[in-house]
Amino acid sequence: MTEKSMYMQYKTGKITQRQYRDWQSQQNGYKDYADYMKQYAETHKKELFESHKQYREEHKEEIAEKKKKDYWENKDEKLSESKQYRIENVDKIKASREKNKEHRNENSKQWRKNNPEKVKEQQRKWREKNPDYQKEYYHKNKDKMYTNKKDEKLEYQKEYYKNNRDDVLEYHKTFYEENREEIIEQRKNHNKDKELEKTRTWNYRHTKKGRLYLKKRKTKRYRNLGYIPLNKCDKEKEGFVGHHLDTEYVLYIPEELHKSVPGHSALRNRKMDIINELAIDWYVEYLGLSEKQQTESIK
Repeated sequence: MTEKSMYMQYKTGKITQRQYRDWQSQQNGYKDYADYMKQYAETHKKELFESHKQYREEHKEEIAEKKKKDYWENKDEKLSESKQYRIENVDKIKASREKNKEHRNENSKQWRKNNPEKVKEQQRKWREKNPDYQKEYYHKNKDKMYTNKKDEKLEYQKEYYKNNRDDVLEYHKTFYEENREEIIEQRKNHNKDKELEKTRTWNYRHTKKGRLYLKKRKTKRYRNLGYIPLNKCDKEKEGFVGHHLDTEYVLYIPEELHKSVPGHSALRNRKMDIINELAIDWYVEYLGLSEKQQTESIK
């Protein structure tokens, strides 16, 4: 049968378009039209890709509108099909995701970079829908977050900064430029809090309790001694000094008495029996005096 006779049969409706194309393909050595298209796509892969890409770019809005319209017209049907496909092709979907993981991450990263306002809006909407998510997640995973793999997280953060230093610096720069006034205000408030904290610390150190705390800390840090006072520490009365009876317990005695045994040392246990005997005798006698007599004995 000739080309002309087959064409006439197609035009008069005796054979379908598909049958006519199958016949044409067979004349050129292919199994059928589908086989021809398959081989053509393989041999012209690059050209077809570029052609389709160009068409999509030229008709971007039109294609998006068409897809949107089609989706809303057949929403239930499409959701059902999509769900069924995911159920039937779980392994295939996982394999595809794994294969294109880096490419998808790169695209997602680029999109977020190009659309910061949309990202913020999405995050805001998500937080409004899930207000308690972060709190619940924290309570469920507190141990995992702050105890398990702490060193690995720090190592990962260091490695990430090292590999993405330019991106991190660019992000901080952009964030500062976009939120400059808020950051400056926060810093001002922080400095105010710092000054207030300094004032509070200074005030505390000049109370009786604060002075006692400082003595304990200094004794522990610089002399490796404990600090458990056996009598009241009152620095406002002149003439008292703290004497270590041993490495832990302290007795406040007159300064003159403390200097009467020079060279005594609790750490080296040198002349401690002499000074301790004098200190305890004085304290026993001191306790037997009235408040007025106690004040006069110190003077």
